[in-house]
Amino acid sequence: MPKMPKFENEAEEAQWWFDHRDDLSDEFARRAAEGTLGEESVARALKRRRERAESDQVLVLSGSRAH
Repeated sequence: MPKMPKFENEAEEAQWWFDHRDDLSDEFARRAAEGTLGEESVARALKRRRERAESDQVLVLSGSRAH
């Protein structure tokens, strides 16, 4: 399974997942057959995604200017 790189944007990440869909499917099937699928790996992936999303947040202020 190829190592996931850091992506510049969502489109680049989507393309990576699309390009590696067969590898990912094979890896999933292999782990399912071995009985090594588990919540921990899913939880880790979600945590990584959440941390990345939090670090990418931008504060946008709107409203009128003080006069």
